[in-house]
Amino acid sequence: MVEKVLNYDALRNEHFDALEELEKLIPKDASSPSSDGVSETRTLLQDCLRIVSEDTAHENEVYEQVKQKQKQEDLAIKQGVQNLLMELKQLFMFANDTQTSIVQMTSEIKSLDMAKTNITSSMTLLKRLQMLVTAFEKLRYFRQTRNIGDSVGMMQVVLQLLQYFKQYRSVDQIAALTQCIVNFKTSYDLQIREMFELLFKKNESLPDRSSASTIKNMKDACKLFDVLGEESIKAITDWYCKHQLSDFLRLFQENEEANALENLSRRYTWFAKLLTTYDTSHKDIFPENWRVDYHLCMCFCDSTKSNLKMLLSQKKDSLKYDVFVGALQHTVAFEDSLKNRFGRRQTSERSRLSLDSTMSIDLSNGVFDGIISEVFEPYVDIYFAQQELLLKSILTKAQSSNAHDESLLVLPSSTDLFRAYRGILAQFVRFSRSEALLSLAKLFASWLSKYIRNVLLLNSLTVPIRELAVRINTSDYICVTTLQLEDKFKKICVSELQDQVSFKRVVDEVNECVSKLLKEITIRFERAFEQSFQAISKINWKQLETVGDQSPYIGTTIETIDQLADQVLPLLEQTRYVRNVSDRVSDVFVAKFLGSLTRVKQIPEVAAEQLLLDAYSIKKFLLTLPSKKPDYQPTEAYVRYVSNVCRYVEIFLKTLLTPAHPTEGLVDSYLFLVGDRSISNFSTILEFKGIGKSEQAGYLSCFSKKVSGNESLQDSLPLFQYLEQNSFAAKAKTSFELTPEHTRKFRDLGRLFVSKRRTAS
Repeated sequence: MVEKVLNYDALRNEHFDALEELEKLIPKDASSPSSDGVSETRTLLQDCLRIVSEDTAHENEVYEQVKQKQKQEDLAIKQGVQNLLMELKQLFMFANDTQTSIVQMTSEIKSLDMAKTNITSSMTLLKRLQMLVTAFEKLRYFRQTRNIGDSVGMMQVVLQLLQYFKQYRSVDQIAALTQCIVNFKTSYDLQIREMFELLFKKNESLPDRSSASTIKNMKDACKLFDVLGEESIKAITDWYCKHQLSDFLRLFQENEEANALENLSRRYTWFAKLLTTYDTSHKDIFPENWRVDYHLCMCFCDSTKSNLKMLLSQKKDSLKYDVFVGALQHTVAFEDSLKNRFGRRQTSERSRLSLDSTMSIDLSNGVFDGIISEVFEPYVDIYFAQQELLLKSILTKAQSSNAHDESLLVLPSSTDLFRAYRGILAQFVRFSRSEALLSLAKLFASWLSKYIRNVLLLNSLTVPIRELAVRINTSDYICVTTLQLEDKFKKICVSELQDQVSFKRVVDEVNECVSKLLKEITIRFERAFEQSFQAISKINWKQLETVGDQSPYIGTTIETIDQLADQVLPLLEQTRYVRNVSDRVSDVFVAKFLGSLTRVKQIPEVAAEQLLLDAYSIKKFLLTLPSKKPDYQPTEAYVRYVSNVCRYVEIFLKTLLTPAHPTEGLVDSYLFLVGDRSISNFSTILEFKGIGKSEQAGYLSCFSKKVSGNESLQDSLPLFQYLEQNSFAAKAKTSFELTPEHTRKFRDLGRLFVSKRRTAS
């Protein structure tokens, strides 16, 4: 019972109601307990209450102890935090005091350092100022004593020190000294230049009496100019070039005879001697990095270019080709000599030039490309006119040539034309790589077009068939070589014009020419087939009772075609043309064979079987046709092509082999073999089988029923296009697809014909 009370959950409820729980334990309707039972229960409850009270008292005691301990710990933590804050405050105050002390100490040190720096800078400035004044005084002394050699080093020192004092020009004394030195530099530069010019003229007039001291003074003067800078170098270089070319200007531009285009080579010869003089006498005077000979060449080229421009403008109406080309060739040769002169030194000097700030000249060979010869470009028509005469002579010779070496597979005139192109281009590329080169490409394209029209297509209707094969080879050669020529032009012309170089029109004309030549070859085979197949219409096919090996005309046909093929296929260089011609011959056979059958009004079943055998014989021959070309065998694709083309003949003849009766059998055979829904095509078969108009109604009615709703049938088989020349087939030419409405009409029409026949019978 005690355990029951202790384990009673209601005692642990926060809202415990003793009366309510007591009623649960002792219901009202229960019999009144005995006094002993009540007493026992009370005792138990008292014991439980005592136990609970003891537990509660113990828990309260523990709680008070914990609470007291927590309070003590909180006080200790609070006291520790206060102590820590006090220590941090003291540390912060100490740090501020330390920082203040350090700042005071460093400021004093900075002041001392600044004073030291100022003293050092002042001492350096005064020392360098003293050096500048001393060097300047020495430089003035060297000038007075004409000691150019020592002036070079001293001038360099003065200019370097003067560069240091740029930042102190606000100081009046330094600004005055700087201006004095600048004025001295200018006047000294002018003095040395005048002295150099005088010494140079004296040395030039009496080269054998030139002393070593004179040469040394001129070299020292150039070294001094090198120190003075770019302007001084340019001034003395310009004077030298002008002085050296003064005789040239007087001799060639003031003398009408010497100034003529015919004597242009004299100018270049004269200048070549001038360069020789420079190499032997003047080269050692000037520093190598000045490139005085380069400037001399540029001045000569500019002067000659201006003079040539004027001469060409004056004589443009009377300018002769020989004079023009001669002047151009001499000019290009001179430009090449300049490129060779400076190109040899380009590699060895490139690394040195990259370290030399005074040298800014482009030594690439392209500098002299067309530097003078470009003035001839506006008059390039004179050159083109003469080249056109050459090309015209090649074309005329090709037109007048009626025969050529039969061992050649390409017309010799085509190789002559491209050989001339090669020579013209090799000559012209030395002259120009810009717009004029583009004009030359257009000229070449124009004459290629003329060659195609006037040689390759000349008398193509009458020339032997062998000649047509050679012309096809020539066309292919022209096409390939033209594309190579286009690539060559694009490689040598300037990059800006590469996209404008195009021979596409020529390539298109060549392809069109090949198509025309192949078509003409096809016509030759058409004529051969037509002539051989004329025998078909002369045979009385109605009287043919049995089928033989092959008809007599087959042997003649194969022999004729074989002879033609022997004249064409072995000569064609490209196998694609062999295949093309073979395909065309197969097409021609089908067209002409079926076309010849239109002249036969009726083909009985025996005749159809014989014709089918004849067609097989020709097909077998056609399959071997490409083997006429040595080392070439028919491909699987060609065999499939011939089989597909000849299938039309086989379908047509096999359909004619089908007996006319029963009607449904013929219709089924037609739908199986031909497989189209065309009424006109079916009527053509009926006509060839000799079925009269009065009998065709039943066939047409049956045909209409069979094709109605059959979507697998095509509209019309192409083989009937070959039969349109037949007189009775022409009447049925307007074939159309049988719609359900058309099918119903033809079915009714067939029934009408059948009913009339029954009534008549």
